[in-house]
Amino acid sequence: MERVEVRGEEKQPGGLRIALAIQALDTFGGKERDALAIAGGLAARGHEVTILTRSAGLQIPPGIAVRLTGTIGWTNHGRARHFARAVATARNAGGFDALLSFDKLRSADAYYAADVCFVSRARGFKVWLPRYAAYARLESDCFSAAGPDILFLCRKQADEYSRHYSFDADRAIVLPPMIHDSGRHGFYERRAAVRQNIGIPASATLAVSVAVYPQQKGVDRTIAALRHVPELHLLAVGLNDATWVRNSAAQQSLDARAYFFGHRDDVADILGAADLMLHPARIENTGLVILESLLAGVPVIASAACGFAEYIARFGAGAVLAEPFDASAYVAAIRAALEPNTLADLKSRARDSAPQLRAEGGLERILDAIEGTLAARRRRAAGATMR
Repeated sequence: MERVEVRGEEKQPGGLRIALAIQALDTFGGKERDALAIAGGLAARGHEVTILTRSAGLQIPPGIAVRLTGTIGWTNHGRARHFARAVATARNAGGFDALLSFDKLRSADAYYAADVCFVSRARGFKVWLPRYAAYARLESDCFSAAGPDILFLCRKQADEYSRHYSFDADRAIVLPPMIHDSGRHGFYERRAAVRQNIGIPASATLAVSVAVYPQQKGVDRTIAALRHVPELHLLAVGLNDATWVRNSAAQQSLDARAYFFGHRDDVADILGAADLMLHPARIENTGLVILESLLAGVPVIASAACGFAEYIARFGAGAVLAEPFDASAYVAAIRAALEPNTLADLKSRARDSAPQLRAEGGLERILDAIEGTLAARRRRAAGATMR
């Protein structure tokens, strides 16, 4: 698989009736954010978009229909199975020209691979549980010969899936990086105001973490590291539950220089108020916050588990932590980055990376690839029918 060659010549003329399937739109994580941006972008290009989902608590872009489906089930994996069946039924019933899924569904025409490879993460007794069997079956069906085309989000992810499943190279591409670019370039303009609003000293050295799920994204690892870097303050935002990390910081007498918040609409300004982004994730398909930090001119220290860590290494704008995670190496990387001359150089490298990232990625190039993939899929299906 090569990084995507946008199939612009394969675009379907005129608008399609596109079903976009995603199990839940309640938490504003990376997958949900991408799904809503793509739904809005496809609608703006003249396609008729209907979102198929079990729940939709987030704000939906205007002009997009929402159909609640597959809501039955007592467990998460039971609901996932029922959702897959319900979406397949809706697909087979007609009314849609194409099905783009953000979850692993065999019935889809294209799967936007927003999740990590499930079978690669299962260990020990868990492989004998019904949950494992359900999710493993959904994944293997999706990657079977009868499954959808696969839109991988980064090279690391494509390589991981390739180690567990065999699929034709023609069915898979690696997309350009998704960039939710605010269009702003002067991220540091509100640095003092943001710090004052939150109560962070203007002169403090500030690290930022952006995470919905704090343990999955390693916020606890950063709190532990904070004990060994006494000059560093930490601001973590986007947390779905800040209670346990706030309590952990208090138990370690770090609450005076650690600040925790849930969802905020001013993440771009918060990044501009930071000196360093810390993202030592345990599980991370890509790590969109890595790109957003670089666009804001903020260097990043992230785990090698993050698919987008490749951009940190490529631009020399931070450090990538080797797997398995080593707490002492993490502390050493933070200390090294905070050396005055080093930090200034890393910030300069982060700022210099922004034009290249904008040139390579973004929503419009993602939409081009999706349209090309769906059009090629329809042509193949038409050809098979004629035979």
